[in-house]
Amino acid sequence: MAGYARRGRVSDPGRRQRGTMQRLELAMGIVGTITILALLTLVMALVQGTGAALTGAAIIFLVAAVVFIALAIWYRKVT
Repeated sequence: MAGYARRGRVSDPGRRQRGTMQRLELAMGIVGTITILALLTLVMALVQGTGAALTGAAIIFLVAAVVFIALAIWYRKVT
């Protein structure tokens, strides 16, 4: 093993930030999709007038919207 030299990483100051940005963009896409689906479920529950479905869809929509807003604020701070 003495014949192999250990190679160090090339210094790239933007590498970590790009990784963070990619993870944030992926998370925002997933949470955005969940938010849209929850909104559609909420609309369908309103049309049908089902109380249990309406409550569940409203809670899921509100939580997803808050998480999406938090991710958007974090994304804005990183850029």
